[in-house]
Amino acid sequence: MSAPSRTPPTFPDKGHPTDNPDIESRLLELAYERKAMNLWMQLASAPIAMALVWSFFAPAPLLVWGLAVMLVGLLGLVETGVYRRTAGKVRSVRVWRAVFVGSRIAQGLAWSSGPTWLLQAATGPGVAILAAILFVVCTAAVVSAAEIRESLTGIILAILIPPAVSAFLSPVVGQATIGWVLLVSVAPLVIIGLMSSANFRAQMSGKIRLQNVLDHAAGAVIRLDSDLKITNWNARAVAMFGHAEADVLGMQLAEAILPLPQGAQSA
Repeated sequence: MSAPSRTPPTFPDKGHPTDNPDIESRLLELAYERKAMNLWMQLASAPIAMALVWSFFAPAPLLVWGLAVMLVGLLGLVETGVYRRTAGKVRSVRVWRAVFVGSRIAQGLAWSSGPTWLLQAATGPGVAILAAILFVVCTAAVVSAAEIRESLTGIILAILIPPAVSAFLSPVVGQATIGWVLLVSVAPLVIIGLMSSANFRAQMSGKIRLQNVLDHAAGAVIRLDSDLKITNWNARAVAMFGHAEADVLGMQLAEAILPLPQGAQSA
């Protein structure tokens, strides 16, 4: 009797993002998982940024700047909520990627709107503080937006380019120096961000490759952590033990593979 044929595992290649729908979908999921926390941090940090420069500038532009940052943050939370509500439904990865990239660029423009306006006539320590705020926001973007590389590049450009142009156009003597500092910083920040994004993509590709191997294994494959809790449960294990992977992840191995005594209840 011949052994049943098995479909060989397929692995995502390393081409353009749209060539790897599994990787792209997982990266988008991860990006939205982290986005809500990042937006709450943005809402909390906006008043702090305004307070740092409050004594150097007129209140009106600072209030408009703060409101812009907070409004974009709130809209981002609404967007994240809509994305989560579509869980379990068919999503267009391409559409949601575009939405994610657009919202991140809007965040960058909101953060740069105040400095772009204020650098036209700003002088003194306030200028250095504005530049420092922009660099801090860019650094946070590099850390928090690495899953989708287009959004990372877009938010960095949106944060730094408008204030740099404003500084170059300012009639204030010496303001062009700030413009050059901002402009020269774009390239290294983008390079670091793209390297971080490539690392995220490589990790996700490796996980998907491993999962493909496990799912196509001839026998049950169960991975455990140091506490003997299940971290991976392949398709053959589902067929053999009758438990879906989502139901056993985090369980002790014995709880998943040994039947309960008659009349006993699981904890």
